[in-house]
Amino acid sequence: MHVPFITSQVINRKPIAPSLSLEQIVTGIEAAVKAIGENQEDIKTVEGQTH
Repeated sequence: MHVPFITSQVINRKPIAPSLSLEQIVTGIEAAVKAIGENQEDIKTVEGQTH
């Protein structure tokens, strides 16, 4: 699971990296854990791209 920086971690970063508030990160992790508990099978799909 990719967890982004919290906003305070990127203030002095050049260039500024993407970030979320701690509350948004917690909400996302809670939703992921809930989904894991509610689903027996994983979705088999290819996403993203390679470089």
